[in-house]
Amino acid sequence: MLEALSMWSQEFVTPAFYDKQLKYRDVRDNESGEMLDLIFATRSFDVCPAYDWGGITTAFTTLDSNYASRFEGLIDKTNEEIQDTIDAVQGYDYGA
Repeated sequence: MLEALSMWSQEFVTPAFYDKQLKYRDVRDNESGEMLDLIFATRSFDVCPAYDWGGITTAFTTLDSNYASRFEGLIDKTNEEIQDTIDAVQGYDYGA
């Protein structure tokens, strides 16, 4: 039930809010509306910090000059954990 409500909200409520409230009531000039269009058209989501596959997020925040070998050592573990996540998502029974 919640998933259906979320889907309907994303399909109907979000676009209506975006078009009516953000683009026409809250913006002060045409450039702001165009900027909103650009932002929403090119947004992307990085799931790496949420999953931290292979400890790669921590590797990015480590301050030293040995970054090449640090990332080289994480490739296999990271790829394996990404594949495990993909397999878990593909094997999940959404109808249950």
